[in-house]
Amino acid sequence: MNWVHAGLWGLAGGFIVEGLELYVAVRQKGAWPWRVTGEEPTAGPAAYAVAETIRMLIGGILAAATAASGQVAGPLAAVAIGVAAPVMVGHLTALLPIPAKPADAPGVPDAAGCAPPAQLDGAPLPLPPAVRHPAENQER
Repeated sequence: MNWVHAGLWGLAGGFIVEGLELYVAVRQKGAWPWRVTGEEPTAGPAAYAVAETIRMLIGGILAAATAASGQVAGPLAAVAIGVAAPVMVGHLTALLPIPAKPADAPGVPDAAGCAPPAQLDGAPLPLPPAVRHPAENQER
């Protein structure tokens, strides 16, 4: 299987996941998710379309890259990669080393050039779970 076909099957895998999530949201709320009131924050249909497109592209890109390296034999494997794309990316980023910041230089950007976290009354503000590194999420 060439990388183009695998990428298209990966897009299909991403669509399967997002389509099922949309189906569940509509069944639970009885309306389009962006029309449900009383829940904050709400996103409009354009935001949903952008998010779904990004998710599907990630699945397609991963499937194409895997096929280009000779590791995908058929459509089912490419669809599975498209479905599992968020998990794969999470595991790959967990393998990245987190640069250590010198203890004697508070407030100085770390080796990766990241600015220090925002502070409130001298205490750092905690990051939401989606922003933390996957290794940090497992420790909490």
